[in-house]
Amino acid sequence: MTEHNNSLDYKINGKSPKVAIVLGSGLGPLAESLEDSWEIPYTEIPGFPVSTVEGHEGKLCFGMLSGLPVVCMKGRVHYYEGYSMRDVTFPVRFLHGIGVEQILLTNAAGGIRDGFKVGTIMVIEDHISSFVPSPFIGLSAEEYGGKRFVDMTKIYNTETLVRAADAEKIAVEKGIYLQTTGPEYESPAEVRMFRTLGADVVGMSTTVEAAMANALGMKVHGLSCVTNLAAGLGKGVLSHEEVKIAADRTSEKLVRIVKRFLSLIREEEEGAPSASEVNGGADTSAEKKSMKEITLFTDGAARSNPDGPGGYGAVLIYKDSTGKEHTMETSQGYEKTTNNRMEMMAVIEGLSLLKEPCKVTVHSDSQYVINAFNKGWLTKWIAAGWKRGKDPVKNVDLWKKMLKAMEPHEVTFVWVRGHVGNPLNERCDELATTAADKGPWLVDEVYISGNS
Repeated sequence: MTEHNNSLDYKINGKSPKVAIVLGSGLGPLAESLEDSWEIPYTEIPGFPVSTVEGHEGKLCFGMLSGLPVVCMKGRVHYYEGYSMRDVTFPVRFLHGIGVEQILLTNAAGGIRDGFKVGTIMVIEDHISSFVPSPFIGLSAEEYGGKRFVDMTKIYNTETLVRAADAEKIAVEKGIYLQTTGPEYESPAEVRMFRTLGADVVGMSTTVEAAMANALGMKVHGLSCVTNLAAGLGKGVLSHEEVKIAADRTSEKLVRIVKRFLSLIREEEEGAPSASEVNGGADTSAEKKSMKEITLFTDGAARSNPDGPGGYGAVLIYKDSTGKEHTMETSQGYEKTTNNRMEMMAVIEGLSLLKEPCKVTVHSDSQYVINAFNKGWLTKWIAAGWKRGKDPVKNVDLWKKMLKAMEPHEVTFVWVRGHVGNPLNERCDELATTAADKGPWLVDEVYISGNS
């Protein structure tokens, strides 16, 4: 087949899609959520194989979703349709050619692991592809990244999908996906063999696409929806109709996970420079493992919301390698501001005192800040294009600054009721109120108690 890699033809508002989603059973509605969308049938793309399976429409849908330019594949081709593995993986090579850097592969699968039931959602952490031909046979190494022998030690990235599911409060499992050729469903004896080999679910796609994407240097994510129990583990016979019905029932959860997944990717892209950049380009992997544990106390105050003077205060406390405790503090006043903005500035400026990646626990009495992170408000706002309902989100400038300030660190937010009882909480309150009362001023010098 002729391969078509003209990236100029496949853009959304002038932007090339960086993320591709292969829509397995149950995820068709996701394409309907695309904004500024357009689509092209596979038949209009030179060399693109066309699916013959019921329910696989056969078109690429381009558009904006959760603030990212994406492309969705509605319909994939399978080896059992008579295509070669070269053809089956052509879409992955095509997507890579138009600029896609990350790919989310989704599928319907039969559950093998004990405890899996219809509706279980599994994040793929590895796969078994030994029962289907290699997708690299017959291709020159230049067609899949330049290396004849491709490393498959780590194919899948699980972290972002797991975080997305957690944020949506949807239970997911992690496990191993096994691909067969199909089109027949597996026999009970085969299922027992697959379980012995370590498979948690079984299906007829995905592993060869993941292997090809991995070889091309793409970041691979995988999501399986258990639409039936594998042969011999459930009642009755298996059917394609049963798979479609079960997938449709799980559709709403899958769509929520994928949208949140894209939001998290967007947050990462809009975040601050990496920790290594913050530290002058040095490798911070060792530092990540031995991060300092920091407690950050914050407070903001405004005298006449929204037009009066205000100020913030932030106090850091940490222990050095000898166990000695140190504190750092900063504050500033403003002529016209709001309490919420001062609460946010306290967090931003407190984090700015750190010169290396740290594990930070932020203590704040601001429900505005706490709920934005702990209740997922911020992720929803970002996914909606910084809108809350129909109205623009307030303080977008500071939310973006806060995300950048947080990027090098592992940050946890804890709500405190007022600032009475803890000397450092009270010190924050004193700094904020003094800054608000004095008007625009900056602490002459950030001081560090003891030796640092």
